[in-house]
Amino acid sequence: MPPSPSNSAANKSAALSPDIYRALFEQSADGLLLYNTRGALLDCNQRAVDYLNTTRAVLLASGLMAFVEADAPAAAAAEPTTEAEMHELLVACAQSGEARSWRWHGQQAGGGDRL
Repeated sequence: MPPSPSNSAANKSAALSPDIYRALFEQSADGLLLYNTRGALLDCNQRAVDYLNTTRAVLLASGLMAFVEADAPAAAAAEPTTEAEMHELLVACAQSGEARSWRWHGQQAGGGDRL
């Protein structure tokens, strides 16, 4: 017996999902960074690369915290200052469901504009 139309549509939709998610990731108006559960930066979209005035290879190799201003004001105790601290904070927020925000003092690559 052939599969029902609804099953066929669901299978087709599931097969397209990676492409749809990739398109959403790449076409976002925001700079997006994708980390794994250990805090390693896996991917970034072009908007993040443009925003930081760098290359994809440099961003993936150095991580976001490499773009923190060297002369940034002293961070509050709860603000991350390394990739590992940022990872721990994000995991804690995800596990607790608590929303958190912090100021990020960034600078474009090569001493460009402050972000």
